[in-house]
Amino acid sequence: MLGGIYCYTVFISLVHDHVRDYLNRDQLGTASVSSRNHIVICEYTAFADELIQSIPEHPELADRDIVVITDLVGLKPYAHIQFVRGVPISPEALNRANIAEADYIFVFSNVRFTDPDLKTLHITSRIHRLNEKAQIFVELQAPEAAHQELLPRPVVPLATTDLLRAVIAGEGVKLSSHLEERPKPGDPVRNVESPQAKTS
Repeated sequence: MLGGIYCYTVFISLVHDHVRDYLNRDQLGTASVSSRNHIVICEYTAFADELIQSIPEHPELADRDIVVITDLVGLKPYAHIQFVRGVPISPEALNRANIAEADYIFVFSNVRFTDPDLKTLHITSRIHRLNEKAQIFVELQAPEAAHQELLPRPVVPLATTDLLRAVIAGEGVKLSSHLEERPKPGDPVRNVESPQAKTS
């Protein structure tokens, strides 16, 4: 009888935990994202947080869904964003963020690594294989970092020192001079040429 009560209690506890985790998938970052034409932020760092605060100031970015991919936090940092828990280099995490349908992608440097720029460019090269249309911004400790020329197409480098200078000055993350105009969800479908396409 005692064994039966113990097994029943353990079973109820396991079912409770499973149901709780299922209902909290969005909060825990285990759910998949269905957004399109959205913004994906790889790594949740101080600069990523500054970007989230700055997004409403940029008409090209405002009113788009925001997805953060990171393993640096365990719970969704803001109610209005979507969260995918995982390392941004992981194809599984990138696919759960629906990276193929994103219009703007930001890859922030993770200083836990010995060579953050190399890791950041590695993540970027994987994103390029999954998304051929997004405009990609990459934080680099050294903007002239080697191997950039090996990427399939150009990215917008964001120098760490420039980001820091702008944040300290209270200017947030300044992007206006770099952003390409792209249709927002719900806009009529139309062809938008990128600056690279116009010059080629």
